Amino acid sequence: MKIGDRNTNGVQDPRLGGVGGTAEPGGTRPAGAADGTDGGDSVQVSDAARVLSRLAGHVATVVDGVRQVRQDRVDALRAQVESGQYRIDTDAVAQAFLTDVVGQLAG
Repeated sequence: MKIGDRNTNGVQDPRLGGVGGTAEPGGTRPAGAADGTDGGDSVQVSDAARVLSRLAGHVATVVDGVRQVRQDRVDALRAQVESGQYRIDTDAVAQAFLTDVVGQLAG
């Protein structure tokens, strides 16, 4: 059963730009495309996609670094709490809180 131009077995009609090459106007294909000698599939990636890919790699590296730094900090704080040496600097907490809130309000 065929619905529209879609083939349900996952193989597209080459005349529609599917598997085996790209279609030329009028349903013709480049020389050699019918026998599979056109060099195989190809993909073109835009410059923006390349930049986004590199950016994603950098973000992953930074996130991994932050996780490591925070785990070190958590371990240090845990040791202080367990030994009874952890003291909260309420003035520093209040100052950081107000700085953050004012920064968000200022936009």
